Formats: sequence, C-alpha cells, structure tokens
Amino acid sequence: MYSNGYACLIFKRPLMDPKLKQKLKINLGAVKRLIKEKASYEEELAAHTKSLETTEFEQGSYEFKNLVAMKNEAEEMIQDTARRLEDFKQRLIASYKPLESHTDDELVHEAAELIASF
Repeated sequence: MYSNGYACLIFKRPLMDPKLKQKLKINLGAVKRLIKEKASYEEELAAHTKSLETTEFEQGSYEFKNLVAMKNEAEEMIQDTARRLEDFKQRLIASYKPLESHTDDELVHEAAELIASF
C-alpha cells in the first residue's frame, strides 16, 4: 500500500488495445448480422418454392413470372450473403487472434463461442 492509501494493481498481461477491441466488435456484429440475413433469405426461398409447388399458375402469367423472379433473386442473395459471411468469418478470426488471451472479456468470450460454432 502506498502512502496515499491506494494499493498498486499488478497486471499479469497488458491491457487490451481499444482499437483491436473495436475491430473485433465490428466484425462480430457483421458476422451475427450476416447469419441472420442468410437465414432470412433461406426462409424466403423456401416460401417462394412452396408457393410455386402448391399454387396453380398459367405458365406465362404475370404471377408465375414474378414468383420465379423472386425465387431466383432469393437464391442469388443467399449466394452473395454466404460469400460475404465467409469473408467476415475470416476477418473475425483474424481480429480475435491478438485478443484470445483476454478470456475474461465478455466480447472476446462471445467471439470465441461464435468461432467455435463455425
């Protein structure tokens, strides 16, 4: 204890760099958002596919063409979202590596759980 009454804290490891923590937070949020976005597009695709299978349409009708176009767009968006998700997964892993020793931090712990689920 010092003469001013305050105790000295000894840290066993250096403090977390705020810039690295912010980068981890951004990448973690992006991965979570893209996972939700991909699931949403997959639900949309399933709904359009079911509509095409169950509803009777004339082949050249506007409704049929519109539903096919929306189904195709959902398929394209799933592919695009999957590509972006893989990119952000790699970014998340890269931003997690320098901070993985900070297991007591909630954000680092959340990132570790998400990475383990890949």
